[in-house]
Amino acid sequence: MLRPLVVVALVSCGPSFRYTAFDALKAKSLALQTTVTIEGAIAFCGPTATLPPVAVTMADGKVRATANVPQDDLLDGGELVWSASLGQVHHDAAANRDVFDASTDYWKLLDEDVTVTVALAKNKLVTASITLLPTYVCQQVADFRGAFGEQGYSGDSGNPGAPQRNGGGGRDGQLGGPGGPGPNVVVDLTIAGTKKRGKLVFARVGNAAFVFAEKGGSLLVTASGGQGGHGGRGGSGGHGGGGGTRDNTCLTPGDGGPGGRGGDGGDGGDGGSILVRVDRAYPHLADLVQVSVDGGRGGEPGEAGSGGRGGMAEGSVEEQDGSNKTSRSCSQKVSNGQDGQYGQQGMRPGRDGRAGRSAVQMESLLKLFPDGVNLIDRTGGGGSPARR
Repeated sequence: MLRPLVVVALVSCGPSFRYTAFDALKAKSLALQTTVTIEGAIAFCGPTATLPPVAVTMADGKVRATANVPQDDLLDGGELVWSASLGQVHHDAAANRDVFDASTDYWKLLDEDVTVTVALAKNKLVTASITLLPTYVCQQVADFRGAFGEQGYSGDSGNPGAPQRNGGGGRDGQLGGPGGPGPNVVVDLTIAGTKKRGKLVFARVGNAAFVFAEKGGSLLVTASGGQGGHGGRGGSGGHGGGGGTRDNTCLTPGDGGPGGRGGDGGDGGDGGSILVRVDRAYPHLADLVQVSVDGGRGGEPGEAGSGGRGGMAEGSVEEQDGSNKTSRSCSQKVSNGQDGQYGQQGMRPGRDGRAGRSAVQMESLLKLFPDGVNLIDRTGGGGSPARR
């Protein structure tokens, strides 16, 4: 049985990590760090679990670990290789952590605990293992909300001005797309028995299915409308044309063009409907389901386009001062063009979608599950949980 590592101080690591050289052949032992143990197991809920940090003791006694150590002692998780008795382990390089994912073997969790083993990629003789124990005292989520509306296209920038000409105005941003409506969802609930986990609530939601504990577990079903897309940003104004010279005269530069107006926000989608059908033998299961059929929020109006930069005074002219000729820069004789004005923000946000409806009704088990519910044989609406 692995003993948990006592962590004296936690060091917060930023999104980037600095790793010093690591010689896997000098590693003496490897351990999984954890501050939560249940008879040597890590408890988790649902199909995924964040695995604990890994510590490697080197031959000289120094500890290298993937977390909870000074920067110079950080171990790159890429030096490790994981295996699992079911499911898979994925390495999150950005956070330097590893995640167990049992989605493809979701229903096997009802019958089996999970053992994960970690080894050094370049020295597989150094290993450690730990058990993952699924628990269903948690909230499962079935998210079927409508699609988000697309953001409106930004307006094109105005054309730059020719010499001495003003820049063109930026084009207006486009309207944000509407959010999608929430779907019509049916939830069927009953109690099912398992060999290893005991009785669990079984919920069939569309083509997906979920299990959770009768005491302490719950299910959130979402059929809200999608959020409206944000309006597109207004295009930037074109730069004013430069001044230059003609006949030994400084010419006035052009002004920058005005920015375009932002597009209006898209309307939110209307909420869908959720019908919760409960096995009449267990009417209390209705209290374990939360539903959301809200209308989608309207999209925000687009930002105003920036004005174009004013044209620059360019060149120089010769001036007579008695018998002497001097050269003088045009920037000393004429002003640069004025910067263009900002456009306007979009005129209005999108309209919020209308709320949908929900209802609960009691039904017989035979009507809800005419083929029965046998989780052990994976019948009666199996499949992996809904994930977005």
